[in-house]
Amino acid sequence: MSTRTDRTTILLVAGAVAAWAVTVERMRGMDAATLFVAGYLAVWTVYGLAAYNFYRLVTAFDTGWLAWDERGPTSRARSSSQRVSTS
Repeated sequence: MSTRTDRTTILLVAGAVAAWAVTVERMRGMDAATLFVAGYLAVWTVYGLAAYNFYRLVTAFDTGWLAWDERGPTSRARSSSQRVSTS
């Protein structure tokens, strides 16, 4: 490496470090990440619980709407693969 390339690299890295330091200083006291993560987890937890409770409600009626047939969950896959021609 030449001396000129070394100086350029040092200046670019120093500039990046200075920009990072200024950004960190400006964001000090802002708990945006913590607030975002807490909100994200809360929303998806509520959504998951609502979906689970809806599933439990639908299956409580025992209508068979969500039930597999007597041959099991792979019967449809087997029957559709038998219809496919292998020639």
